[in-house]
Amino acid sequence: MADQKNIESIIADTKVYLDNRLDYIRLVVLEKTAKFFANLVSNTLLLVFFGVFILFGSLTLGFYLSQIWGSYTLGFAAVTGIYLLLFVVLLLLKGKVIEKRLADFFVKMYFNKIEDKKDEK
Repeated sequence: MADQKNIESIIADTKVYLDNRLDYIRLVVLEKTAKFFANLVSNTLLLVFFGVFILFGSLTLGFYLSQIWGSYTLGFAAVTGIYLLLFVVLLLLKGKVIEKRLADFFVKMYFNKIEDKKDEK
C-alpha cells in the first residue's frame, strides 16, 4: 500500500515536473522569438533610414556636381560613376576581405550574446 502511494506520488510529481518543464521551454522559445523580432525590426529601421540617407545624399551630390559643371547629365553621371566604382571595389574585395570580416563580426556578436546570457544568470 505504501509502495502504491509512493509510485502515485512519483507519477504526480513527474507530471508536475514535465508540465513545468514544458512551460519553461515555451517561455524560452517566446523570449528568443521576441528578441529575434525586436532585432529584426530595429535593424530594418536602421537599414531604411540609412537608405534614405544614401538617397538624399546622392541627390544632393548630384545636384551639387550639376551646379558646378553646369549639366545635370554630368553631375548625376558622376554620382553613378562613384557608385559603379564602389560596386567594382566591393566586388573585388568581397571574397578576401568583406566576407571574412563579416563572418568574424557575426561570430563575435554571437559569443558576446552567450557571455551576456551567462552573466545574467
